[in-house]
Parts: sequence; structure tokens; C-alpha cells
Amino acid sequence: MKTFLTTTALALTLGGAAIAQGADGYITTASESELMASDLLGATVHATEVEGEITYSAGMESEWDNIGEINDVIIAPNGQVAGVVLGVGGFLGMGEKSVALPMDQLRFVEGEDRETPFIVVNATAETLEQAPAFTMDGNEQQADASSTEMQAETTAEVDASAEIEQETQQAADAIEQTGDDIAAGAAQLAADAEATGEAALQEIEQTADATGEAIAQESQELAAETEAAGQEVMEETQQAADATSDAVTETTAEMSAEADAETFVAVTAQDITVEELNGASVFTEQDENIGEIGDLVMEGETVSEAIISFGGFLGLGQRDVAVPMDQLSLMMSEEGGELRVYVQATEEELEAMPEYEAPAE
Repeated sequence: MKTFLTTTALALTLGGAAIAQGADGYITTASESELMASDLLGATVHATEVEGEITYSAGMESEWDNIGEINDVIIAPNGQVAGVVLGVGGFLGMGEKSVALPMDQLRFVEGEDRETPFIVVNATAETLEQAPAFTMDGNEQQADASSTEMQAETTAEVDASAEIEQETQQAADAIEQTGDDIAAGAAQLAADAEATGEAALQEIEQTADATGEAIAQESQELAAETEAAGQEVMEETQQAADATSDAVTETTAEMSAEADAETFVAVTAQDITVEELNGASVFTEQDENIGEIGDLVMEGETVSEAIISFGGFLGLGQRDVAVPMDQLSLMMSEEGGELRVYVQATEEELEAMPEYEAPAE
């Protein structure tokens, strides 16, 4: 807003206090009770119906009306501040009215944490809006021109704002249309992708069915070939087993014949050593080899019992029983190369005997 006073160097004296002057007549400083014109220009003016002195309390300004701003200061010929010009009413500078008030109608209320006081008048916003407008000789035409200029500027700003709003709306419409186009394109892409996916899935299923049938056919053929090969292997194995069995039977017969041809003679325990007895083969009276002497029980220097180990395979499931020496017969080949121990019991009878447990060392 245009004002008539633009200086910020003017000091205003409140309450009649004198401005401090130096010896040479220059002003060197302003007291705390004095204000600068810059403190008043643009300052907000509040209105209240409360009369008399106002003592500030926190938040009381919320009960005051904001009626306008100080646009100018009126200086009398004698240098005293005669009053201030307020801009009241209007919006964005349009319809604003200038009202001048004398200084004695302004009250300065000190507030908490404020560098400048609140400016308060005893009036209402309606009273000031109905007050006569302020004019100044020689400046009325300038004020009208300024008002016309501000109205033109405001109109131009409004037109520019409308143009910007229109362009913004057009841009928004274009963006919306672009969004619709993108959405339509995306929908078409999705439809194409779905169709392509279904075709690919159908092709995969057909390929899988054909592959599965081929694999099944090959599996059946392989199973048949495997069965035939297995049958052939089984026949060959059986033939080899039969041949081996025949060979073993023949070899056993030959060994038995050789054994029968060899002559054994009875010997006593005194005729053999402990080393020869330990580990000797054990036979039944039916000449069946059922085990061996696994250990000997000594009483002093005499062998009282022989531990016969029999049954089992490769040491698994083997049983040990103790048999007194007087129930054993000892046979030595005439060449002295083999010792046989004969027990007066069958293998079943030996299995019925309690198992021997070696005493703890």
C-alpha cells in the first residue's frame, strides 16, 4: 500500500517526554518511551470497547478486533505528531478506506515478550468503517490515482490467477486423459498377456501329455527289458550256483574220502600240549564238526574243563559252554598233524547247556 510518509528516521514522543539532545543540538538517542516511525508504519491496530487504562494479561489480544494497519503518520508544522492514517476494511487493497485518528486516541499496551507495544483504540470496526474518509489537500488526486493503479494491479493479478487456474485445469485434464490412455493400454496389454499365457499353457500341457506318454511307453519297454534281463541273470546265477554246489559237494566228498582214508588214534590229555588242545576242532559222535576249543579252564597245572565255542557266523551268535575233560575224547592223526576232540553230546544238547561266562580278571 502507498503511504505519504516513507522515512524511518522520525522519532515519536509518547506521553510528552522530551527527546534527548546533545550540546550541539543533534539528537543522539531515543528513550524507551519513544517510538520510531518505522515502528508505526504497517503496525496492526486493534479495537476494543474497554475504556480507560488497559493492563495487559496473557492472551487478552484475542478479544480485540483487528481493524487495519497504520499507513501513514501526520506531522504538524511545529514538528509534533498530530495523528496516524489507518487503512480499514477492504480485501487485498480493494475497497480499503483511509481513516485518520489523533494520537490521543491511541493507547500503547506493553505485552509480554514484545519489542513494540500493542496499538489499541477505543472503538469498533463498524465505527471506523463508518467514519469519514481521510483526504489531504494536493494529495487526493494522487490517492485516487494510487487507488486506481492498485485496483488495476489487483485486477491484473486476478486475471493472471484465473489464467493460471485455467492452464492448471487444462494440464490436469491432459494428465487425466493421459492416465486414462495409460490405463486403457495397460488393460489391453494385460488382455494380450492373458491370451498369450493361455496359449502357452495349452501348448505346454499338450507337450507335457505327449512327453508323459512317451516316457510311460519307454518306462514300460525298459521294465520289460529289465525283467527279461533279470530273469536271464537269475537263470545264469542259478546255473552258476548249481555248478558251484556240485563242485563243493564233489570237493567235500573228496575231502571226506581223504579224511576217512586218514587213520586217527586215541590219545590222553597227558599226550598233548595245551597249545595243541586250544583251538582244536570239536566233533560229535556222529563225526559232525560243530565248533572248536575256544579256551581251557586250569586247576593248577591240570586242565579241568574245555570251553567249546560253537554256532554263529563270523563270531556273531556264537555260544560258549564248559565241558569237563572226562566227557571228551581226544583223537590224533597217525601223522600227528591234526587233533580232534569228540564230545559225548549233540549240538542241540550243547545249546541247552548254560552259557559259560569267563570270571572277571
